[in-house]
Amino acid sequence: MIFEWSYMKKLTIISLGILLTGSLSQATSLAPAESAKRVPVPVRWDLGDTLLKVDGTKCLKFLGRFNMPAYMASYLIAQGWAKSKKALCSWWYKQEDQQDRPSVKDHMKELFKNTLTKIASPCQAPDYEILGMDNLPLPALQRDYLLGKLSGENVMELVDAWIAKNPEQFAHKLQSSIFRAQMNMYFNHYEEVNKYNPKLFELFKMCHEAHDADGNRLFTNIICSNWPKGHVETLKAQFPELFKYSDMQLISGEMGVAKPHAAMYQTVPEEIPKGASNGFIVDDQQNNLTCATQYNVVGLDANNVEAVAHGLGLDIG
Repeated sequence: MIFEWSYMKKLTIISLGILLTGSLSQATSLAPAESAKRVPVPVRWDLGDTLLKVDGTKCLKFLGRFNMPAYMASYLIAQGWAKSKKALCSWWYKQEDQQDRPSVKDHMKELFKNTLTKIASPCQAPDYEILGMDNLPLPALQRDYLLGKLSGENVMELVDAWIAKNPEQFAHKLQSSIFRAQMNMYFNHYEEVNKYNPKLFELFKMCHEAHDADGNRLFTNIICSNWPKGHVETLKAQFPELFKYSDMQLISGEMGVAKPHAAMYQTVPEEIPKGASNGFIVDDQQNNLTCATQYNVVGLDANNVEAVAHGLGLDIG
């Protein structure tokens, strides 16, 4: 009797276990699983020369409407172009037969970069390099400004002190005035001389609004930019839609690191689980796109809007 009762007890327990397991399996298959919810793919967007672009007309406001023509004229005369029939056409862009002579625009860029490189920063350099459009390391002042270590006011104090001590570095007073105006524009008013880059901004908006048939978002927009800390509020006021259509902002000046630091590629909103797609980065600098591959992030060149749209699977018409 004891044996039979023990046997029946075991059989009953096993049967109940089978029934319970089956019921749970059926309930699981019928209920919509939370894990089946689509995880949006992160898309990181650069700001300068990607979502935004410089407006040349606005630049003249800071460089000086009267300084610029005088500077251009003095440069053309110094280059011996005054007698050339193409002189007036050569003032801003290179002509095909004058590839050995920099245009005024290129000359101003060189003045900015070469002179800025000579001015030391009081801050300690990071253990990685931040490259510019020319794939060369950024000048120390520009680097530390983008990392949030120096404010625009700090930089201009250092610039003014350097100009006062090194007047011989400039061909004439007008050139030093133009250089200082460039510095002030970049370090204190950069967002004011920008405007929306229409086609890429449209893609940015499309990413925010894209959903699947079940209403799940396809993408998560992340602003991922080397941008100064002190200018974020001005940026929000001038370009509110950037923040309306973005889910996260990775700003170098606020984070204390800049691209190509790993944090700029690996930080995502909390709702995106580990192991999900590392997504994309849309950037105009080749170095930032190349570095993205280290973190399994697909780089899309902002200089080719059609390729960006194709990479994201969007139709811009």
